[in-house]
Amino acid sequence: MFVEQLFSYDGIFMMTWQDRRLIQSSITNHVPQWFTALEALLLSSPHTSRRLLPRWIIPSRPPTFPATIFFQHLRIPYGSWSFCWSVNHQSLIIGKVLKCLNDDVLIEHWSYTPQSLDISPSNQPARFSLCTGCSFNDSLITHPSYFPKQQRSPCALSCKRDTILKIPSYQKQQSHVLLHTSLFQLKKLAKFHHSSNLLLNQEEDQIEFPISRLPQVPSHLTQHIFAGQACLPQLIDFIKLF
Repeated sequence: MFVEQLFSYDGIFMMTWQDRRLIQSSITNHVPQWFTALEALLLSSPHTSRRLLPRWIIPSRPPTFPATIFFQHLRIPYGSWSFCWSVNHQSLIIGKVLKCLNDDVLIEHWSYTPQSLDISPSNQPARFSLCTGCSFNDSLITHPSYFPKQQRSPCALSCKRDTILKIPSYQKQQSHVLLHTSLFQLKKLAKFHHSSNLLLNQEEDQIEFPISRLPQVPSHLTQHIFAGQACLPQLIDFIKLF
């Protein structure tokens, strides 16, 4: 295992432990000591942001898609928590599925709700609440049958069925929903998935995207970071899982 495997797909942030479990669900839910020690060494401001120190930032890489974010056979149940990339707004869209119309999926938009303005969104829980209306809203989506109890959602939009992805893990909290995956990871997944489908639709022959492999970097980088750390044996046990 290389330390770069704990970096975000854009190479700017360090994943949370929950992000890592998205890729490898078999690992424990408990955050190990070596991971906490690594955060202190790599992050520019461990208590307020998950941004890496400048010397650890690496080039962006194609994401590895976990199976848990795909809807089986593109069957998308009503009420599913989902995410996608909006080209028109150049933004990540989070919301609940309202209705599937052939190739289009109608989504009730939910907006990010920060808990603190003094802490970077990268280091806060990804908490969302029902959007009360914003520029994402498509005013042409009006038919009452599209909405629960025939009452229009304050903010609704559509996306293509083949670009929508499933929120892998979340927790409902009264009027909020708490996602267990970092927004910077969801954004990269959604954006790359949309681009991949765009290319596939433009080619007559299907393009096969190989499973992305993380860049092979010298193992001395990981060894250098953990030199003299008491949690090194625990890290070695974790590496044996790969």
